[in-house]
Amino acid sequence: MNKPELFYTIEFEDALDTTICIHCSSQLPFVKHRANATCDRCHASLQQPHLTAEAFLRKKISLIYKFAVHTTRANLANSFEIMRDPHIVGGTVFEFKRGNPYGRAAKLPTVRSLRVGVAERRLGNEERKLMDEVLLSYQQCHMYMVSMYLLLKKELLESEHVFSIQEVTMAPKHVACGTHLLWRVTLCTGEMFAVAFADRQLGWLGLVVPWDEYKIMRIDTEELVKYQQFGTKMESDLADGADRSRRPGENDKVFWERLEREKNVQLGLGILGEWNEWRRRWREKRKRRGKRRQGVV
Repeated sequence: MNKPELFYTIEFEDALDTTICIHCSSQLPFVKHRANATCDRCHASLQQPHLTAEAFLRKKISLIYKFAVHTTRANLANSFEIMRDPHIVGGTVFEFKRGNPYGRAAKLPTVRSLRVGVAERRLGNEERKLMDEVLLSYQQCHMYMVSMYLLLKKELLESEHVFSIQEVTMAPKHVACGTHLLWRVTLCTGEMFAVAFADRQLGWLGLVVPWDEYKIMRIDTEELVKYQQFGTKMESDLADGADRSRRPGENDKVFWERLEREKNVQLGLGILGEWNEWRRRWREKRKRRGKRRQGVV
């Protein structure tokens, strides 16, 4: 039986913050309060004709993350149900249930409010966008390691700014998560950064964080951190094969987790084509938006 898991608001609430810069965490003026917003200083640094290695990484990861959210939503198999029991400690609770990756596509619930403690918090449009990203990231850190491997290899590792990428397995400073995965990116300057697409489920908003800062703030025990060669998760899941039949003794949860890993491999192998098509549509959308702003029909 595929038993549901419970996902509490108190575990991720900080990831719904629209008032701080996604890069430097500085407070934003009210007019800039939106999902994944950037302060004027960081925005200017990302628009320079000659980017620093750090600015290159931040700009590239911001775009790849948008694509990753789009891809995760399009391939969503897992379901979430909102539990409204006012007696549950920790606020609104989501019931998570793993679905068949090759079954019917699932949809996220529309979350218009959350109970935090005893208070009810209404969510605006921008906060709801972040809420979607929280749900989409839930238990997806391994998926990103596999599905985004070839894309990060092409866009980061083959660039002049990035020296190396490692896959990191660690125990986070988080009450509800025992193991978490992310990348450690070393730039040509020697600077190291944590890059994580699945941190929103833990209430952590930043996509690119200086490694030393991330290590102090997010990692529970440094001695238990495991560093692996970039692409290890993809190679491991590829070696596991593409057997879609249920093995003896497998329940739904174990079976669908294995199918999910197999589907992630297939998604990862075709990710560059998906990326090129998404970027084409994204550029066209930006172009149309620019024309509307200029009053051109």
